[in-house]
Amino acid sequence: MKPAIEAIGLTKRFPKAKSYRDVLLRPFARQETIALQDVSLAVTPGEIFALVGPNGAGKTTLIKILSTLILPTDGSAFIAGFDVKRHANQVKKRIGCVVTEERSFYWRLTGRQNLSFFAVLNNLSRADARSKVDEVIALVDMERDADKMFKDYSTGMRHRLAIARALLTDSEIVLFDEPTKSLDPPTAEAIRRWMKAFVRREPIKTVLFATHDLTESETLAGRIAILDRGRIKACGTAAELKGTISETKRYILKLRQPNQRVIERLTQLAPSCRSTENGSPECAAYVVEVRDRAEVSSIVRELVLAGAAVVECAAVTPSLTEVFDTVTSKSV
Repeated sequence: MKPAIEAIGLTKRFPKAKSYRDVLLRPFARQETIALQDVSLAVTPGEIFALVGPNGAGKTTLIKILSTLILPTDGSAFIAGFDVKRHANQVKKRIGCVVTEERSFYWRLTGRQNLSFFAVLNNLSRADARSKVDEVIALVDMERDADKMFKDYSTGMRHRLAIARALLTDSEIVLFDEPTKSLDPPTAEAIRRWMKAFVRREPIKTVLFATHDLTESETLAGRIAILDRGRIKACGTAAELKGTISETKRYILKLRQPNQRVIERLTQLAPSCRSTENGSPECAAYVVEVRDRAEVSSIVRELVLAGAAVVECAAVTPSLTEVFDTVTSKSV
């Protein structure tokens, strides 16, 4: 099966604004800012794929290239097999692009009137436009608000209308730039539920979204790419990413009222161990780092021989935040 979205060695450089000093002293020197550097990825049909990264990482630039809004400097990108540079019209027929700041709606028209206008722009007949507008309004649960003026919409309602507009052409692929930014929790959760339901529709749908919300990416996406300073630093499922940040494994050991002899023995067996607030008045808790399960089993056995009452031994899974911090802290 060919990828729904594919990027191969994408690079994007923008001209850098010159200072007055540079204009005078080096008028012909070309300065550039690299927004993307050799980015490659493939998203399969039916997948929800997340791009996460700090501000300025290149997430929005990548989405703009995939949606044909800007052209790459080098490399190639394909949507449903169509080259975004050579087959822009074919690409546009297959995608919907949703951005967080909507300036293209007409504020004194209703939501329904706005959608009807954009449906006609997409070459739908009046009859087809009427039917399609009713369909997408129902999809984003806006039947009660569709006939209100756009200027009276809340941020969440405007965002839903942007999703509805993206679906007017029965898009195979939807590209979101921060889908829940500035939304209240109920509206944000409704958008997430819609995204999950969207990819289950027939024919197969695909979603790629950029976000700063690591919890959102872990909850929604099958795979996550961490983008930093224009490069993809890591890509995989949340579980795969969590398994890449350290060669050691962490366990929490809970010991019931350990005496000094037990604590000294633990320190000998695991010199890097440290106490943690996960304990209680009856039990002390320690985090130990080991290479594998066999090593922690050996530590537990030796502690029992030293007279310890081991109440619990549980593996500690690193959070996606730890992965993100580790990956983005590395130099380019």
